[in-house]
Amino acid sequence: MSPPPDLLETLTTLTASLTTTSTSIQSAEFPTLTSPENGISLLGLKNELLLSYVHNIVFLVLVRLRSGTLSNGIGADAVKELVKIRVLLERGVKPLEGKLKYQIDKVIAAASSSMPAGTAPATTKEEIEVRNGKGSGEDSSDEDEDVTANNCDYYPLQEKPRSDVAAASAPVSALTRKELAFRPNPAALVKPSAPALSSSTTNLSDGIYRPPRISATAMPEPNRSAEKGKPPRRKSHMLDEFVMEELSTAPTVESSVGSTIIDSGRVVKTARDRREERERQEYEENNFVRLPKMGKKEARELKRRGGREVNGMGGEDWSGFTGDIERLTKEVDRAGKSARLLEKSRKRKGDGDNEEGGSSRVVGDSFERKKERLSKRRKT
Repeated sequence: MSPPPDLLETLTTLTASLTTTSTSIQSAEFPTLTSPENGISLLGLKNELLLSYVHNIVFLVLVRLRSGTLSNGIGADAVKELVKIRVLLERGVKPLEGKLKYQIDKVIAAASSSMPAGTAPATTKEEIEVRNGKGSGEDSSDEDEDVTANNCDYYPLQEKPRSDVAAASAPVSALTRKELAFRPNPAALVKPSAPALSSSTTNLSDGIYRPPRISATAMPEPNRSAEKGKPPRRKSHMLDEFVMEELSTAPTVESSVGSTIIDSGRVVKTARDRREERERQEYEENNFVRLPKMGKKEARELKRRGGREVNGMGGEDWSGFTGDIERLTKEVDRAGKSARLLEKSRKRKGDGDNEEGGSSRVVGDSFERKKERLSKRRKT
């Protein structure tokens, strides 16, 4: 059975077109990618990177749909390319966009202004008002002059001078106002006239102090006189050692087991003690001399400063609880003093009528002595 003539004609036409296309593709010279003349090459590079990223994602999705997994290594090249493009976008393009943000905004604004009237999207409040017909020429010139005066110079006690050019100008677009906001103000170089100063002083003669707007005013700080009288809180050496030994990634030399335990396990050598001992040993080895041991005066000074004899117990550093221990001991001492005062108040001095002629004895002392004598006589 022979195929229909329509199918033969279609296949012949398709074969001819494919042959022509392949020949033209092989012989054609594609132009190289060049940056635009009046544009930013970074934006073109970002566009190409995003397009390549989308292509690789589509290829990766196609591989997953066909094989269901990437374990056989078919999509490994696509994954590597995706990682490479992602690094370029995040580490290369994004920081450069932040540095060129001002230039990019200016180019986008220029491109929007070059578009036909009414086609460019309104991006600012001024543009929306101008398109809606709410702004007038006088308002636009006033706003332009206010922005210029605020950005270029400061007039604390005089009226803001108005530029003749700005006053006579017609309504301008938002882009033009933005560009004119940073222009120099020639009127700022002219000395103000006397009537302007007098009128401004009469307006501000109400007796109310108005700080200058150009200088920042410091806020009142809280009163810290009460905190100055308090003793400074001691730094916890235990926490510093924990951070240095457990959380630091730097290589350290570990001491031998048991070499840091002294005084029968009551105290453990801290990092400061080990450092001082190491410095002492290095000095003795370099100078061939023995340094004297800690004297009584140095020991008393160490104890007065709150050394390990005071804050160390059971191999632990209790320097963080020093304030609580002092507070508890003071409360105990205060309670003991009150008990002793009560005991003293209950004791009264005698009247001096005892047999031995004692002038000041406690009441009941003579009775106790008589009782002892009588008990001795009965025994005999």
